[in-house]
Amino acid sequence: MELVVVTAVMYLATPSEGEAKDAAALGISLAGIDTASATARPSSAASESGSEHPSDRPPVPGEWLERSPLLTVVIVRSEPLRFVVTAHWHHSLTLNTINLSLLLLGFALHGTPARLMRAVREATPATWA
Repeated sequence: MELVVVTAVMYLATPSEGEAKDAAALGISLAGIDTASATARPSSAASESGSEHPSDRPPVPGEWLERSPLLTVVIVRSEPLRFVVTAHWHHSLTLNTINLSLLLLGFALHGTPARLMRAVREATPATWA
């Protein structure tokens, strides 16, 4: 029932083709956002640190932790174990566990939280801010 109500509300809230406006019509400049820069490889220094703007100052503990694989290793190794120990995992395959699994896979494949955040930002430039 909820799916029907949400679909009906969204259908009624959507403007018709003649009334719809794009970013340019609303005065929003998308000049800084282009697909070439989103797919371009960052510099090697930025790639290694997981940071977009490396600086000369030493990182504060939070910056060090988000650029270190330590947090990723702890989360990726402990979360599935906690799930198996505390839940009846064979009866708990839900949307939340699927989302958790995909998020853990993203953490594991990117190596550091900073790289994962950068990948999400580059994949969704219009919604990041």
